[in-house]
Amino acid sequence: MPADLAQINEYLKTKFGKAIINELNDSTPIRQEFYADKSQAWYGDEVSYPVRVNRNRGVMATAENGTLPTAGNQKHQKWHIPNKYIHGRVQFTGQALKHSQSNEGAWARTMQLEMDGLVTDLKMQCEFYYLGAGNGVRALLNGAPGVAVTLTLDSPMNVAGATHGNRYLNDGDFVAAVSPLGVLRAGGSRLINGVSADGLTATITAVADASWADNDFIVKAYGADAALTLENTEYQHPPMGILGLYDDGTYVANLHGISRDTYPVMRTPVIPTVGALSLDVLQRAFDLAEQLGQANISSIWCHHSVRRAYLALLEADRRYIGSELMNPDGGTKAVKGKDIGFGAVPVKTAPHFPYGIMVGMDKRYLVRYVNTEGEWMDEDGSVLARVANTDAFEGTYRLFENNHCDRPNAGFRLDGINAAITVAHII
Repeated sequence: MPADLAQINEYLKTKFGKAIINELNDSTPIRQEFYADKSQAWYGDEVSYPVRVNRNRGVMATAENGTLPTAGNQKHQKWHIPNKYIHGRVQFTGQALKHSQSNEGAWARTMQLEMDGLVTDLKMQCEFYYLGAGNGVRALLNGAPGVAVTLTLDSPMNVAGATHGNRYLNDGDFVAAVSPLGVLRAGGSRLINGVSADGLTATITAVADASWADNDFIVKAYGADAALTLENTEYQHPPMGILGLYDDGTYVANLHGISRDTYPVMRTPVIPTVGALSLDVLQRAFDLAEQLGQANISSIWCHHSVRRAYLALLEADRRYIGSELMNPDGGTKAVKGKDIGFGAVPVKTAPHFPYGIMVGMDKRYLVRYVNTEGEWMDEDGSVLARVANTDAFEGTYRLFENNHCDRPNAGFRLDGINAAITVAHII
């Protein structure tokens, strides 16, 4: 019998690589758009300050010796920006710590790997929050699931659309169903153990409750709990995000204490149901933001699919000169991740940005009010606490903050843009 691989396998060595490779997309570009206000300590439960919402209307042209106008006054309201709380927990056993404390025994130290990883993971969750409307809605149920383990989903982030309903859900998430009226459905939480590659469904480890209904909100829950309460879900608990800040009342009718119906000046100019994107509709959005809010748009944000729709508008006008005539390049600088522009304003992309939407932002008015910047909880003098009755330790990382836009009308939003979407599920 020849000495083949099966025979010599017992004395072959294994060649190890040099490091743990991160396969996950950890980019958080939207966070950089907010100025972090740490100029003063924030000890209360909210940030509040006045904002002018209307003029003195006691002004009119009069006839000679005519009656003077009725006296008016400036109209002010107050922002009430509540504190929002984000927590992450990590836990590991004493054995895991001991077995990984040398280069010979492990690729990385368990404590450092898990704690550093949690900080990154919390920032990635914040990217979802910073894009949303402060309600924590991950998707809508597309039809009542009945007592089944498959959830059919649409409208990721509650943005209308049948494509990629499981976009903001992943294996290992605990979820619950909330009615469109904000009432927690019966049955407690469920654990997701798979999301389909076509983006349409997610499977759960136990059958859904019979009360779960079409168009219910799917939100994250803290863990396994058959007697779950609404307070222990993400519903209405995240910081405010772009969809709520740049809005006309579609997602957030009352922005940080001020009604957009009562005070229309708080509405963002929104062009709904755009359909095919055009340069004209973009210019119209810029014009509206300038007229209503004296905007100086600093950036336009969208998903990559919408950027491709924008690039298609420019293709017919591309010109090749000089050496490019002999070797024309079919791409643009967007191929290498660089920004393209509309006029002098960069068009930027974010992997988690809602589909079919473009938002023009004036960065001067975006602020992240920080009560507690990311930190490990250690008021008792120790970052790690012992887990009762086991050889294990846990730590809690936290971030207390909220996002705000002082002038929502100094921006714009385009909704319902037609764009070819390829489902790319980000873990």
